[in-house]
Amino acid sequence: MGVPEASDFEQYDAEDPLAHFRERFILPEDTIYLNGNSLGPPPRQTRSRLLDVFDNQWSTDLSRSWNTH
Repeated sequence: MGVPEASDFEQYDAEDPLAHFRERFILPEDTIYLNGNSLGPPPRQTRSRLLDVFDNQWSTDLSRSWNTH
């Protein structure tokens, strides 16, 4: 087995069954993010989820929100 060519990696990407998950995260275009000491890129859903917790749970139910939401 020789050294992989760039076209090999493009084929691997095209065949990757997990590739569709990339759209769930906020990433700059043309970025490959490999940082083991990071939370990673933020999921797109995080902002709306945080706002929901703040506005509709914590702000209204206070500590009761742990048991009601």
